Amino acid sequence: MTTHYEINRMRKFWLAVLRQAFVDACSKPSGQHCTEVDINQARTWLLSFGSDFKDVCVAAGVHPDQVRKTAHAQRDVGWTGKNLFEVDL
Repeated sequence: MTTHYEINRMRKFWLAVLRQAFVDACSKPSGQHCTEVDINQARTWLLSFGSDFKDVCVAAGVHPDQVRKTAHAQRDVGWTGKNLFEVDL
């Protein structure tokens, strides 16, 4: 049986995955942390509505539409990351 503590830990893990995707998508290529390929993959994934995207959102306890809306808003401002973490993911 999965305990409340384990469920909460799993939710936090998947929320961290989403947050990292946004960090990567809003990064500038550095060669050390994020390459152009990494950035483009993060952006493509966040703007997609594939089954793995939806699964990660659900596991993180957030609605996929809200995450996608946040991704579109970031795209529209040039992936600046401005106000990114003021949004509840």
